[in-house]
Amino acid sequence: MRSVKEPLKGKKVLITRSRTQAAPFVEKIEKLGAESILAPLISFKPAPESEEIQSVFRNLHTYKWLIFTSVNGVRYFFKLFDKYGLSKSLLKNHLIAAVGEKTKASLEKLGFFVRVTPNEFVAERLADALTAVINKDESALLIRGNLSREIIIERMRNHHINITPLTVYQNVHNDEAISILTDSLAKNEIDYITFTSSSAVDRFMDVIRKSELEALLKSVHFICIGPITRDTLEKYGYKGYMPAKYTIDCMIELMATFERS
Repeated sequence: MRSVKEPLKGKKVLITRSRTQAAPFVEKIEKLGAESILAPLISFKPAPESEEIQSVFRNLHTYKWLIFTSVNGVRYFFKLFDKYGLSKSLLKNHLIAAVGEKTKASLEKLGFFVRVTPNEFVAERLADALTAVINKDESALLIRGNLSREIIIERMRNHHINITPLTVYQNVHNDEAISILTDSLAKNEIDYITFTSSSAVDRFMDVIRKSELEALLKSVHFICIGPITRDTLEKYGYKGYMPAKYTIDCMIELMATFERS
């Protein structure tokens, strides 16, 4: 019998998030009684060093705004800072924007003040917020991964704002997670599958279809972090549930709410 303090007791939750980012997710759901199954289908690595990257870092002073679209963007951008032996004081006059709470928190932990964070943690709302405050004579640097959507760039350029995209990390497939995923599904062990990115959804569906395991998904609830991830899942014909606020904590609370009802 599930208790008030452990609403997820007896439930098994598959986490598809990268191993480096999954630890808080795992800890929180296990406190609520769930068993976590970690199958990080996507991992990350630095983007190959290029003349483009070197040029941007040589000319950081020419950008007024730095725009971060993920925690990974923060992580890999400042890895390059360390690699080039640069001081964070170089950014003291820059204005900084972040797509959501976690990205903002990771920047604040490094000592930066985040000027812009949208109320809804998606690229569309960040683009709206930025076009309202950036002047046309101010240049912006968009720090991102290789699979980031183009919506911010398109919106900014439509408003005649000079924006430069900089890819600092790459999403790569983690084949080691496939056997964990397929074995857990074959044993009918999974109650919830969680997705925190569209790339994880795409990779998951690729594995499922190649392994011919779609029939085993009928009793699984899919929990998605936000509308973009949910819409990606629904393109494959599956219903995704998402919290009102697009955070890991709210994803967990959504699962707990399902079990309490």
